[in-house]
Amino acid sequence: MELSKVIIKPLTTEKSVSMNALGKYVFAVDGKANKIEILRAVEQLYGTKPIQCRVLRVPEKSNSRRLKRREYNKAIVTFAKDSKFDPNKL
Repeated sequence: MELSKVIIKPLTTEKSVSMNALGKYVFAVDGKANKIEILRAVEQLYGTKPIQCRVLRVPEKSNSRRLKRREYNKAIVTFAKDSKFDPNKL
């Protein structure tokens, strides 16, 4: 898989922004990407070496009006405390 297509976008929710103080950043990623590909893509796009990556699947969700939100994967990437990381670089 191409590394430029692994990371779809950074996610900015209230919970993910509070995790930034701990050096953890959240990204929406391609469903077929594994942890190693995600770590390489983050290193290539942002120029900073991450320490750890955790991946979880967010299931699809529908509401009473039959609108559906698609299923996607979410990656929580941890960086060192002293690293210079700018999540808005994309």
